[in-house]
Amino acid sequence: MNSYLNMIAKLIDAGNFQARIKGSSMLPHFREGEMVRIKKLERDLQVGDVVLTKNDMNEDLILHRIVFLNNEHLITKGDNNSYVDLLCKKEDVIGICEKDWRNSRHYLETSCNEAVKKIVNIWSKNFTSDLLNFDNFLNSVNIQYINSPGKLLDDAVNVAITPFSVDDLSDSNIYLNGMKKICFHLDAPISNFLYNGFVLDQRFQYVYRSGTYLASYLSTTSERLFFLAGQISLLKF
Repeated sequence: MNSYLNMIAKLIDAGNFQARIKGSSMLPHFREGEMVRIKKLERDLQVGDVVLTKNDMNEDLILHRIVFLNNEHLITKGDNNSYVDLLCKKEDVIGICEKDWRNSRHYLETSCNEAVKKIVNIWSKNFTSDLLNFDNFLNSVNIQYINSPGKLLDDAVNVAITPFSVDDLSDSNIYLNGMKKICFHLDAPISNFLYNGFVLDQRFQYVYRSGTYLASYLSTTSERLFFLAGQISLLKF
């Protein structure tokens, strides 16, 4: 930990650290410029907690809500963001928001119905993951992935995930109509049916974007799948 983060950690331990909110990622619950007190973590973390984490890539501090948690890792998300943050270790948590007086239950109730089987079909040929703990994360959020380019499931609602859609998955309205499976087709190619201003295979019931257009081209397939899985885990059917 560098000297800057070490100083903040000492202030948190002493109970004298307040963070000023920067940006709009936690709207409407934390406004830019608002001060929140951060305290030392003295209990087990829970989904719904708002925590201060460090980002080793650029030494930024992030105050976001936990949306996924296991024995070693966690994922956070800004309440106002349409995407989740990168996977981080529990040891990256510097402190916890002393009093999140806004009701966090709303965020806990947006999880998927576990009776619905969630599948991601990767259309990239010869896919192999380049992320650590990749399979463990997918298992923890009850998502199965297959690598069958061009295959749609007859017994599932089929959702195309493509950077060309104008609609983001986080704002989706997906109706299962009695189906017990939903399959998200990552990197589904352009085909022969006009939809949302672009051409796509007409067999898909829904078409959405996962993340930004630019991120789709800057990320690896496994990074896009990891991000998509985080979004799926927050959906409510």
